[in-house]
Amino acid sequence: MQVKHPDYLGFNEQSIIYGEGRNKKEIIEETIKNRQIMINNLMKLEDNQFSVVYPGERGFTIGTYLTEFFISHERYHMKQIQDLLMTKQIM
Repeated sequence: MQVKHPDYLGFNEQSIIYGEGRNKKEIIEETIKNRQIMINNLMKLEDNQFSVVYPGERGFTIGTYLTEFFISHERYHMKQIQDLLMTKQIM
């Protein structure tokens, strides 16, 4: 099985459109719910599944994906949100 690298720019553009139709409370609740689902699914995995190298150009394991990409990507978006809030003096 070949794992295709996701189109993050396209996903982000669709997310902007999706988010425009929702209020702040809905977005926060949905984000928390989705992160909890992800955590629950990760907790179900056996330890050895974190080190399996998945096919594809980058050869990620779940562990390296989380530590080398996902966390930094989440922090990037959190900084964007914080910067926006500071600009609007909401914080």
